[in-house]
Amino acid sequence: MKKFLEKEIFEELCEIPTIDAHEHLPTEREHLGKPHDFYSLFEHYCAGDLIAAGAGNDDMHFFADRSRPLQERWKRFSPLFSRIRTGSYARAALISAKDLLGISDLDDSTYEELSLKLQDFNSPGIYDKVLKERCNISACIECWRFGESPYPDYFFHLAHGPELIDLASKDALEKLSAKYDLHIHKLEDLLACMDKVVGIWRAAPEIAGVKSAHAYSRSIDFKMVSSNDAERLLGRILRGENISGAENVQFQDFLVFELLARLHAVRLPMAFHTGLQAGNFNKISNANPLLLQPLIRNFPDARIDLFHGGMP
Repeated sequence: MKKFLEKEIFEELCEIPTIDAHEHLPTEREHLGKPHDFYSLFEHYCAGDLIAAGAGNDDMHFFADRSRPLQERWKRFSPLFSRIRTGSYARAALISAKDLLGISDLDDSTYEELSLKLQDFNSPGIYDKVLKERCNISACIECWRFGESPYPDYFFHLAHGPELIDLASKDALEKLSAKYDLHIHKLEDLLACMDKVVGIWRAAPEIAGVKSAHAYSRSIDFKMVSSNDAERLLGRILRGENISGAENVQFQDFLVFELLARLHAVRLPMAFHTGLQAGNFNKISNANPLLLQPLIRNFPDARIDLFHGGMP
């Protein structure tokens, strides 16, 4: 009875259109412009597991080098794959191989067939075929946009928050100024630029929100900083001075509060990466969502999305 109910619930869930709230996909044109083989299933998140399992930089370059014979790459990859195959990242790859290509496992007897089938499968219309038809996804939210070629019309995007937050160098400020045709000589100019950019984001129908992934490089314990302190730091940056890491954090803190105030005013959500970071050697404590309490307390009605919900 239980097994029957599980199957019935699962089949019912498959009929419900889904919003894919977190994607890192290139455009289809860019995806199709690359060769595909067995290693294509493991180049993204699985790379972190391979490194944790003992792969070195030479190994990772070797696996990705399509000029090398497929057999040699598989022979070197296979022992490491045996160490990660029960992890959630590798399991997702194996499910894809079975569900989309009809290959039940990846081993010495199937890697060549899988590589051929995967290359054939990656043909124009693959995004519609997998996302829309197979997965019943009605909308994808991309974090962040990659490349200049178009995405399908059911893709939405999170704007690149660091564009308005990571401004600890004169070069970064000049790039921002040039992109939006505004001169930045003082804090008032920078905040006017922020106003303009947020207005552009709000007016773009494909922008679903703004994302901060600062938990990869620092704690998300954003603190209030006075405009006088921010003005002083900005002056030094504009003069081409190098500010310290602690001063950079302070300047970012000021800009995060200013950005969230503007996003709140136009009802645009801000997403923060919280919880386990992808890759290796990150500091998980930097991503604890409880660190956002001071920020949230100042904007209790702001639309804030805690990506990954603090897991684990």
